[in-house]
Amino acid sequence: MTIRITPRRGGRTLSSLPSAPMSREMRSVPISSCLPLSQLAGVQVARNNTLLLYLHDRRVVMANLDRSCRARDFYSGFYISPPEDGRLCVDRDLLQSRTGAKCKVSSWRGLELARD
Repeated sequence: MTIRITPRRGGRTLSSLPSAPMSREMRSVPISSCLPLSQLAGVQVARNNTLLLYLHDRRVVMANLDRSCRARDFYSGFYISPPEDGRLCVDRDLLQSRTGAKCKVSSWRGLELARD
């Protein structure tokens, strides 16, 4: 079985998420090295080799791909074969773009609104 994670759209599930997570109002925070696949709601290309992963619980994760990977290859989302533990982990699982690129997430950080 393969799971497809689609690009972020303005639908009901994701409409309440921040629309500009890279603004000055956001800050990065450390998170676990693995995320449950069931939490992934969408993806958006951010820059160079960075993707934004949107989770069902309204969190946003900034995922850095391996250096040799380009985030723009993932403009239409990605596929992943779910591992036995059902989690997507840094430096372990391969994301496959619809164009055929295969990349690992080298690191990630959670994004949250900065408090004054």
